[in-house]
Amino acid sequence: MPAPHLQSVVLIANPRAGGGRGEAAALAAQAALEARGVQPRLERTAGPGDAARLAAAAARQGATLVVAVGGDGTLHEALDGLLSDTPAGDRPALGVIPVGGGNDYARTLGVAGLDAAAAARALAEGLPRPVDVARMDGGDRGTEHVLNNVGLGFAALANLTRERARWLGGPLSYLVGGVLAVATFRPDPLVVAVDDVSIEGRFLLGHLALGRFCGAGIDFTPGARHDDGLIDVALVTERTRLRAIAEWPRLTRGAQRDDVAFLRGRRVRVFGPRGLLLHVDGEVRRVPLGVLELRVLPGAVRVVHAPHARP
Repeated sequence: MPAPHLQSVVLIANPRAGGGRGEAAALAAQAALEARGVQPRLERTAGPGDAARLAAAAARQGATLVVAVGGDGTLHEALDGLLSDTPAGDRPALGVIPVGGGNDYARTLGVAGLDAAAAARALAEGLPRPVDVARMDGGDRGTEHVLNNVGLGFAALANLTRERARWLGGPLSYLVGGVLAVATFRPDPLVVAVDDVSIEGRFLLGHLALGRFCGAGIDFTPGARHDDGLIDVALVTERTRLRAIAEWPRLTRGAQRDDVAFLRGRRVRVFGPRGLLLHVDGEVRRVPLGVLELRVLPGAVRVVHAPHARP
């Protein structure tokens, strides 16, 4: 008999994910689950916002597991749908079949790099564990929920410019996006407050993390855990382009330096210019009034980890 989280499974697939590989991935995942005695229902998105709407509907209809078949953006939308109007006790678990270019949260769950059938088997063999989410207010989409991270400064601009190179897929699109961003990046003056500690300055980047990875495997905050009730913050001060390029390999591994601040807290506020650019789980956003707030929601959702994923 299937495990409790497999009693009612809904696959929410973005057919266009991964350069059009989403449809084939969804069918492969469906077949792999059926081979394990699970009868998932397959729903397909047609545009922005559909994954959130479908996830919310699945929760209301009693689903025990909602699986995002797509990239980090599809997973982000599905999370937002689950948290929109579903009481915590009735909330389905969340899973992912990674098909996108980054698949960064899938790394934490131990399913990055697996094909769709193998990822589906990992969902069937794994167990849901409570993980943290952050509620974000101040962005141009209203209240959103963050599963993985928020990026400011160069990280935000690189995500914006990556849209021009998305067709390249995977890490290469992030590399090209970063190269394009180097030419135009200008740091904004920011105040970042983490609980009761405030830091003011111009930063190469700001990284507000629940999970560890971003940008197809970049690891700005190696100490981040997605279940410790805290948001990890890395702030890298402004530097010349040449110096930033030279130091980038170390910065992307969370290098400890005098001009890199690492903080942890339950509440993060950012004060900057109107229209401040950022990314949320890899999705580009703006802050119309220049004031952003994140509050951690400990253990707000259960996410299925592969059996070999570390606690």
